[in-house]
Amino acid sequence: MATESNLRSAAESVALDWDAVRTHLAAHGHRLDTDPPPRQFAGGLANLNYLIQLDGQPAVLRRPPMGELPAGAYDMAREFRILSRLPDALPFIARGLHLCDDPAVIGQRFQIIEYRPGLVIREHLPAELAHRREIGARLSQVLLETIAAIHAVDTKAVGLDDLGRPAGFLARGVAGWRKRGLTAMEDGTERLHTDVGSWLERHIVPDGPPALLHNDFKLNNIILDPQDFSPRAVVDAPRSCPGRSPSSASGPTTSR
Repeated sequence: MATESNLRSAAESVALDWDAVRTHLAAHGHRLDTDPPPRQFAGGLANLNYLIQLDGQPAVLRRPPMGELPAGAYDMAREFRILSRLPDALPFIARGLHLCDDPAVIGQRFQIIEYRPGLVIREHLPAELAHRREIGARLSQVLLETIAAIHAVDTKAVGLDDLGRPAGFLARGVAGWRKRGLTAMEDGTERLHTDVGSWLERHIVPDGPPALLHNDFKLNNIILDPQDFSPRAVVDAPRSCPGRSPSSASGPTTSR
């Protein structure tokens, strides 16, 4: 179960209409228990995640941030589709359990996914691990093996071969970053921006076979087994397709 340090207090949690959630779930054959009450997970700057009790088992309710959202961002239906299929190939992907496609229930579409307890390492190693010299090498190995496993998935076998627009992905990415660079450029960096951007455009890697990507892959997006540090879950699943700029994407998606 989640520890108190991983959960916000009831007062700090962003409130949701849990009666509306309970009514919606009941209409789809599920039971939401509110004793103990749902709690929002700490951490994360975008989607809101809550520990709930669904049909007597812990689960995670995930919804987009509050407020007006950019068109196409935080696509719960897209993310749920991936989380419903990718666990067939990767055991460390938490499976999607339910999608609410009606934004009227709580103001946005939301989904419910499996809860995977474990260790999340954020800015600093836990004190009980900091003295272990082998930890850095072990975590590096886990990161490499996990992202390699994501890249190796046969997308056709899991029904995700139509995900995104693989052709020209890198070229679109470079063009998008050059455009955003112009808006953020500081005085005296114009030549650097031009030289680096031009070099990247001249050296675009040719398209190859499509593969899954996780565009926000990092240590604190992996829930680890506290004993051997193997991945129990990779979180922050996709919100956008590779046809958009990489800055707005996170989680597994397809590219070349």
